[in-house]
Amino acid sequence: MARLVVDCSVSAGWYLPDEFSDMSQNLLRRIMEDRDSLILPELWWYENLNVLRTAVLRQRITLSGARKAIMTLGKVPYQPYPAAKEKGVQMLDTALDNDLSAYDAAYVLTAMHNQTLLVTADQKLLSLSSSFNGIVSLEEMG
Repeated sequence: MARLVVDCSVSAGWYLPDEFSDMSQNLLRRIMEDRDSLILPELWWYENLNVLRTAVLRQRITLSGARKAIMTLGKVPYQPYPAAKEKGVQMLDTALDNDLSAYDAAYVLTAMHNQTLLVTADQKLLSLSSSFNGIVSLEEMG
């Protein structure tokens, strides 16, 4: 069993029709079957809600599809990692030093502090994989 951090670029593939892939669905299945586990920064939930809001407004998903996605996300088991307050300075430094958003820095540091892989489809994060061991693409997860 692998412990993983996934960012919203991966979890969006669980519910947005134009981002579905066999790889994202296989990862979700492994998580739901407790073959892999997640540890996620608190912002993950809110970031997914914002993706759904924007997707509804841009007609990438119907409102009923977005509501169904929220129900699915609510069933995904994960351990929350409340790092912002305790690790705020380190997150800010990581964001500034690597030209990241504070949100992306939270995913990187959550993975680092918990010695897990960060699975992402975000090209900017993937470009940091040589600086931060453990950043992998969804494709690398198989």
